[in-house]
Amino acid sequence: MEIVSKIPVPDLIKLESSLCFGLTPFEVLRRPRTIDFESFEHFETTLNNSGLREELTCAICSGIISKCVVIKTCLHRFCSNCIEKCVRVGTRGCPKCRKHVPSRRFFRTDPIYDSLISRIITNVEVFEELSDTFTMAINKGMKNDPTINTIRSKYLNENPTIRIDHLKQVGELHEGDFSLESKFDNKVYVREVKEKRREVLKLMPKSPHYTKLPFKIISDDTLPQIIPNLMRCDGSVTIYQLYFYVKSALKLSRNSKMCIYLKDHDFIPSLNVTLALLRNITYTMSHEILNIYYGSCHLKL
Repeated sequence: MEIVSKIPVPDLIKLESSLCFGLTPFEVLRRPRTIDFESFEHFETTLNNSGLREELTCAICSGIISKCVVIKTCLHRFCSNCIEKCVRVGTRGCPKCRKHVPSRRFFRTDPIYDSLISRIITNVEVFEELSDTFTMAINKGMKNDPTINTIRSKYLNENPTIRIDHLKQVGELHEGDFSLESKFDNKVYVREVKEKRREVLKLMPKSPHYTKLPFKIISDDTLPQIIPNLMRCDGSVTIYQLYFYVKSALKLSRNSKMCIYLKDHDFIPSLNVTLALLRNITYTMSHEILNIYYGSCHLKL
């Protein structure tokens, strides 16, 4: 602030009146900041530990930013497709700060940011594809399997090393001085990626294919228990169909009253709800058994 204090008050007032909204005299008069590359010459960090992962992630799709677009009013960055769809659908505001965005004229492409991402993550598509493979393994209940660590260290490369000297030239670039080239455009690299993905799938433990989801139909003692009570079916079966299945198994009349509910979650679903939706509501994974109770209609959950 010493720079501002040296300027006469009339000149300072005149300068402030000529500035754009949000810009201060100090930001105009201060010397440009430069990076001390010598102190960071051999400095190495990781994508998560440096906090860059959050900066490179789109707040809409939660993936690495692709074709970066900046909102001029708040300078938040998003994927081009994500933010354009967000404005086109009708949410005319920044997804991060909710600042009003009237139209696409308030967007600005940021090729320099795209260049930074391409230097840190060689290929975004391959990085996210392998990340999805790793997430799929966790969702199948193989989180503690020792082969997951092998996948992470050998193929996933979740925390790629960033060398500061790789970014030295970024400050010298201008919008028209570079072109984005990806190794993924090389046919040899494409073949290597496919082979690497096949090796990843081979490393994963073989798990059963859950084409049929497991459910256990349990009586609450107000009606007889159906046998067998373990049922496997796809998620398109509705509560209405299950309702008549239980009635036919117990040889009850079609007019008899019965209730189907989730005792563990204190929830009575409507007749048009599918079993797949029930699993999503109760956060039940595909290999886990969902307990469905049935009984008379005089229930107090």
